[in-house]
Amino acid sequence: MDTVHLYTDVLKVLGDTLVRMTGPQWDAMLQTASREERSKAATLMMQAQTARLTLANAALNEIVDERQTEDDLASGVRRLREALDRFDRVEQVLNGISSVVSTVARVIPLVA
Repeated sequence: MDTVHLYTDVLKVLGDTLVRMTGPQWDAMLQTASREERSKAATLMMQAQTARLTLANAALNEIVDERQTEDDLASGVRRLREALDRFDRVEQVLNGISSVVSTVARVIPLVA
């Protein structure tokens, strides 16, 4: 996968995630989630938005400067898409978001 395609995929999956996390299905799932899961969901939603905005303003060469990072991002995007496609367990979605956000955070400092 080339860097431009990966960059686009990461932005798209983070945007798709935020859309799903503001919908009625996610709200219904959170009603039965534990307090810890609800708290983690709120935190990850803010982190996903921060990551999306940071990436949207970053230059491509700042994002992927080594093969491992590229592989980690591609893998995280795949896992998050799978979790969004299933969208049946809060924990799976949160783990998927966490994977992408943590990889982005390693590459680009999310908080200046």
